[in-house]
Amino acid sequence: YLLRNIEPLCARVSELERQATKAEWDFRDRKFARWAEEKIGEIFEAEIVEAGDDAKAVLNAEIHGITVHLRGEGIMLFDRARVRINEVSIPQAFIQCELVERLSREVTEL
Repeated sequence: YLLRNIEPLCARVSELERQATKAEWDFRDRKFARWAEEKIGEIFEAEIVEAGDDAKAVLNAEIHGITVHLRGEGIMLFDRARVRINEVSIPQAFIQCELVERLSREVTEL
């Protein structure tokens, strides 16, 4: 038995897989936001993974992989820092933190 017109079937399966992955990510991000809503005002260690106007950090907490939006001065990529959770939006799966203290700056010497 040979499948004919397999390309449209493969395209549809790929599209459904992308939709399932997006649903999984949305569920995970909202789960993280629900957790963070209970932790507003608390301070956590984090590692900066994006710097600039849209800075982001990954929290080092009991739940791994929580990425948060970060505000503060002097944010450098790969710095370790202490951050405070300030604002959470579960529908938008958004967690806003503020830089409290920079713990270290990773410097590579050549």
